[in-house]
Amino acid sequence: MVALWLKSVLMVGTVLAASSQTASGIVTVLSESLFERDAREMFSDLEKELVAKTDHGTVKGKNGRFSWKLYRINIYHFSGPSANVEMGTSANDPTMSYELEGATIKAAFQWEGSYDAWFTDVKVDGSADARLYGVDLTKSVKLRVTKDDHLELDSTNCGLSNCCDLQIDDMSISLRGGAVAWVMDKVIRLFYGAIADIIKYEACEKLNKLIHDEMNPQLASIPLRSTLLSEGLNLHYNLTDISHSGDCIVIGMDGGVT
Repeated sequence: MVALWLKSVLMVGTVLAASSQTASGIVTVLSESLFERDAREMFSDLEKELVAKTDHGTVKGKNGRFSWKLYRINIYHFSGPSANVEMGTSANDPTMSYELEGATIKAAFQWEGSYDAWFTDVKVDGSADARLYGVDLTKSVKLRVTKDDHLELDSTNCGLSNCCDLQIDDMSISLRGGAVAWVMDKVIRLFYGAIADIIKYEACEKLNKLIHDEMNPQLASIPLRSTLLSEGLNLHYNLTDISHSGDCIVIGMDGGVT
């Protein structure tokens, strides 16, 4: 993913800037379009992982004298028509927001309810389907240079008010089971929030894991010294600073060719 093209960009930028055996003040510019492929791959991986997991946990709640539980939550469909990247700045640090827009999510689950009628508990249960339309998922990260001069995506301290956000344009739930009409009239709105919350939690946790386990190790694998086999030259560079300008990220480097 990100490491392959970034390594090439860094190497080419350094070679072009090195007019003598050593060079300094090298600048490499990374545009939003370079990161859009990573956005598409990241959300594609997210879709596969969410659908592959057949049980996304249990949610319980209570409203007055009615207690309810949703369980065996299965996301069986997740598709998004577009993915893009927006760049910005937070506290002088460049940020990137990976955005999935207009997605459709479908989930199935089991539900149980119990109403305290003083003299007895009235219990109902059944199955249900939830359909979410126009889902916008945004995952924001901070791009920074680590102490050992590697690039890193910080997915938990992005510098923004919300590092992972889920917005839903429309949602519908179809219930099947005992006393369905009564449940729909009384508490179905509680199910809407519970399903939205668990989908957001699962999606954000998996995106954090993808960034931490896959993208950051690739960034860390970019060496500070490389060998150009075709020329028999050693390429070396140090990442000195990183900033945001317009729709680009600008990486400052010191280095050269020997």
